Amino acid sequence: GYGTGDTTVTACDPPAGFALHDGDCDDTDPIYSPGALESDCTDPNDYNCDGSVGFEDADSDGFAACDDCDDTDATVNPAATEVYYDGVDQNCDSASDYDADLDGLDSDAYSGTDCDDTDATIYPGAVDTCYDGVDSACDGSTFEYDCDEDSYDSDSYGGTDCDDTDGSVNPAATDYIYDGVDSDCDGASDYDADLDGYDVDYYGGTDCDDTDSAINPGATEVWYDGTDQNCDNASDYDQDADSYDSDAYGGTDCDDTDASIYLGAAEIALDGIDQDCDGSDTLDGDGDGYDALSAGGTDCDDSDVNINPGATEIWYDGVDQDCDAASDYDQDGDGDDHEDHGGDDCDDTDADMYTGNTERWYDGKDGDCSGGSDYDQDADGHDSSAWGGDDCNDVDATMNPSIPLDDCGNGDEDCDGTEDEDCVEDTGGGSDTGGGSDTGESDVDTDTDTDTDTDTDTDTDTDTDTDTDTDTDTDTDTDTDTDTDTDTDTDTDTDTDTGSSGGGGSGGLPGSDKDSGGCACDSGSVNGAAFWILALPLVLVRRRSRWVR
Repeated sequence: GYGTGDTTVTACDPPAGFALHDGDCDDTDPIYSPGALESDCTDPNDYNCDGSVGFEDADSDGFAACDDCDDTDATVNPAATEVYYDGVDQNCDSASDYDADLDGLDSDAYSGTDCDDTDATIYPGAVDTCYDGVDSACDGSTFEYDCDEDSYDSDSYGGTDCDDTDGSVNPAATDYIYDGVDSDCDGASDYDADLDGYDVDYYGGTDCDDTDSAINPGATEVWYDGTDQNCDNASDYDQDADSYDSDAYGGTDCDDTDASIYLGAAEIALDGIDQDCDGSDTLDGDGDGYDALSAGGTDCDDSDVNINPGATEIWYDGVDQDCDAASDYDQDGDGDDHEDHGGDDCDDTDADMYTGNTERWYDGKDGDCSGGSDYDQDADGHDSSAWGGDDCNDVDATMNPSIPLDDCGNGDEDCDGTEDEDCVEDTGGGSDTGGGSDTGESDVDTDTDTDTDTDTDTDTDTDTDTDTDTDTDTDTDTDTDTDTDTDTDTDTDTDTDTGSSGGGGSGGLPGSDKDSGGCACDSGSVNGAAFWILALPLVLVRRRSRWVR
């Protein structure tokens, strides 16, 4: 407590009624003492016994003494501007006058430790922020751009340290491959040990050998050395990548520079290349069992299995299926195309029927394709009577039923079965120039004719056989038949004429009857009966004349 100080006593322990301190201005009231609080500037009591009351303003600075830390100096009050480092608390904040940034530490210029008393973030113990150029911890460090203090500034601020948060990472550090850290800051992948630019395949890369920089996906393959330089994982003995190793290295590929050539490849016939590696170029491109013509074979189209010498010909389709080189429009092989396909062969199934052929009459075929009847040899419009027609002579166009009249001496021209029936005979009523007259007695003719017929028939047959072996056989048969017929006819003419001839003339011979229609007879005389015997040799056609008197 506090006493008034009027009476003092020296003792080891304070006697009753005494206090250790004096200055109490009212020792009868305990609220008065030098340490009392005067918080009410309107209270006139001097509770702290300092000789002033709170509501007073001795320095007239506008602040009551209870709010003014120095009521004797008008420059000192809560509103005053603090002037640091002069030892005066001008603004009455009770803070150190040597701690301008109020960070609790006095400036190192005034026996404090704050290296920058204008910045409250800078003081001993503060966290130093790297790369801001400020020594926030006031430790005087030179590692402002070397945050990990490994003596290498950050590469972000002109240095070479690729990780300035890790002191073990810097250009001088040893790099441990495949740990994912670029410890030596060389910028290379930590998964590319051979530094060929390709990460190793078992860490997500494509380099199949990370110990050899000559082996990577970008390398040029060296074939047949047993090394996969380009890391394509393909056989080093399959240069053309057709999945077949070269036959020079235990494989079956006969040309390892061409991917279209390998064992089992499709063979292209006659190109001089052994695509299927069977040792030869095929000569039978279509596989029909016949080699191509160009290879010395007989297959005229080696691209079509249906065309070869053994195929069946399909006529009139324009394709030579059997490769015989013959016209596809000449089925019978007579050298004449069918009339429906630009030729003039009227029957292309019969080699004996074509234009220009010699007609064989009466065989039922139009051999020369003339279009006429095969039973009308003389082309008179009437078939031979021997073959169901009505033409009595089929080698003479002037003899047929269409002839209106028989001419004298020309036979049965109208084919009615009677010869010369239109030739008018003498009735005997006229006189002949021989002066005699016929009485019309009958004539009896006995004819003896000797006829020799020689028939020579020559048959020439030509057979042409065409085999698939392209053989042409020609057989010529010549038949000669000689027929000799001898006919003996005996004609006896007995003429009894009772008329007498005039002018000393005799009975009339056939020659000059005056009457029209009679046969003219030369003048002469016949006394009694005239007897005529005629024996005539005839060839092929025998004609008998009729005489009248």
